[in-house]
Parts: sequence; C-alpha cells; structure tokens
Amino acid sequence: MENLPPLPEIVFISEQFEHSEIKPFNKKDIKKLLNQIKKTDKLLFDEKNYCPIKSKLSTVELILHKILNELSRIAKNEGIDPSLHDVKFHNLASCKYSIEDAQSAIDEYKRSNYERHSYLAYFGLLQAFQNQQDSLKNFYQLIFNKKIRDALEIFPEFKQIRTIRNKVLHSTENTKKEGELLIVKNYVIIQSSMKKNGFDLIEKTKETNTRTGDNLLQESNLEKIDLYYLIELQEEKVLFELNNYFRILRKCKTFKQVENICPK
Repeated sequence: MENLPPLPEIVFISEQFEHSEIKPFNKKDIKKLLNQIKKTDKLLFDEKNYCPIKSKLSTVELILHKILNELSRIAKNEGIDPSLHDVKFHNLASCKYSIEDAQSAIDEYKRSNYERHSYLAYFGLLQAFQNQQDSLKNFYQLIFNKKIRDALEIFPEFKQIRTIRNKVLHSTENTKKEGELLIVKNYVIIQSSMKKNGFDLIEKTKETNTRTGDNLLQESNLEKIDLYYLIELQEEKVLFELNNYFRILRKCKTFKQVENICPK
C-alpha cells in the first residue's frame, strides 16, 4: 500500500467536542434557523445597515467532526483501525477540509462590505458554491459507498446555482449546433447593476442557418441574479445534508448498515 502521512487528529474524538451535542435538523429546523438569521443579521437583506453575518464555518466544522468521529467508531466496531494508513479516511478528511474551505470563502463574501463588487468576487463566490457541492458529493460517496457521476443526481436543489455559475464563469461565446441551426449565446454582467446582493445578467442569443447564412433570431433577455438567495439555498442544503448523515451514522454499528440506510 502506498505510504501516506498519518491521519490528521480531526478524525478522532477530542475533548473539545466530546461532550458537545448536535441535534440533527429537519427542514423546519433549518427554516427556523434561517428566519432567525434574517432578523438578526441585517446585511443579508439591507446592505446599507452593515453588521457582520454570523459565520456558518464553526457549525459546519463541528458537524463534520462529529461525522468523522461516528465513522471512526463504526470502523473500530469492525476491527478497523482508522489511525493506520487508511485511504478512505484520508479521502474523508480531504473532503472535510474542502467543504470547510468553501464555507470559509462564502462567509468571507458575506462579511465583506463594499459599495460595488468586482467580477472576481462574484466568480470566487460561485466557484466556492460548486467546490463545496462537489466535495459534499464525494463525502456522500465515501460514507455510503455509492458511485455518483454528478452532484445534481443526489442534490437537484443545486441545479439553479450551477446554471448561474456556468453562465457567469463562461460568459464568453457559447456555441451549439442543431442540424443546420447554429445557436450562439453570450452572457454579460451589467456593470452598473453590480452590488453585493447580486447583479443583472444579459443573455444574448443569435440563431443562424448554416446552409443559407440567414440570421433567424436575435434576442436579449435580462436575468436578475440574487446572490443572497443563492447563499441561503446553498447553506440550507449543506446543513441539512450533513445533519442527515450524522443522524444516520449515530444509528449504525457497521458500514453495511450505513449503506442500507443510504438517504438517496
């Protein structure tokens, strides 16, 4: 087996978290939590009254730590020592850090206080969304021993975020051919609309007959991108999924039981 560095300490139960309790959230709990945030953190809904938004990173870190502790417990029940050079546990730790890093970037965007935002800030936030989604998918695969081709197979709620991300990050020409029809789309952010809470995105479409050269269609559509809504959607889903995994793992004594109670 390939020589790997020792597992990070985060995999094992530490005194810091040993006595802290996390009650798994259901959808009503998450909605209630978000409503409380709306009342106390005005920045999400009124950028003129600046105050820092409560970071989600500590919550995400704690739940992930609890999940890894439960997996460590199950491994020991089956006679597996996760302190050995176990590739699965190294991969789990890698997913954990990726999810946390993405949440740190999202929290940093929420804390920032600029009158106008740059393209780079938007790109960073949207890319953090996708990185976190992909890491959550990989985390799911490792926990429940399932092969998933695309994150949207198990997290369809992320489709809207991914569609917007692809439009913005690939804002240059997007070409598709359907028979004799050539469809060209361009996406442009309107600079004057750029604010922390979002921006306006113009979609320009041109359809041309490749045989005759005739322009069959030219149109522009305006889409208002609400970044605060996307942040809320992302964090709600990530918290719900992680709490669900933790709830399932607490009930199991073997990895086979975990696979049989797979949430999807």
